[in-house]
Amino acid sequence: MRSVIARIGVILTVWTACVVWFSVSVLGGAAIHVEEPIYDFGAVIDGTVVEHFFEIENHGDEDLVIEDVRVGCGCTIVELPMRRLIPRRSVRLGVSLSTSGYAGLEVSKSVYLTTNDPAQPQLTLTLQGRIVPQEAYLIEVENLSGNCAC
Repeated sequence: MRSVIARIGVILTVWTACVVWFSVSVLGGAAIHVEEPIYDFGAVIDGTVVEHFFEIENHGDEDLVIEDVRVGCGCTIVELPMRRLIPRRSVRLGVSLSTSGYAGLEVSKSVYLTTNDPAQPQLTLTLQGRIVPQEAYLIEVENLSGNCAC
């Protein structure tokens, strides 16, 4: 069963690549490309601000216009210095995610882009990872006096 699902996944990936190639090569236009649309930040301590940059490229032969940028919640902030990319140019989209209040959870937060790319007018970028609780430390008062026999 897994091999069937894997084959279907490969077929869909190849089909998507062909559609993108066809739309850019034959139809022309803008073509958005992000090498890694999912960033897994691993495990961080609750309260950490995770920062990441997504490299957005225009692989098309016309200007790419990023018409809208939306976030899934208020814990995510984006910074996009340029919304119009000429062909073969790129821009870095900065994303900051505040992890406060997510202790003990697996999180997945998304940024939604709307563009003029005819093959992919909507693109979702994702930050995901695990938020671990802060650890409380118990220090005995004697150890604060500097008389530790360590």
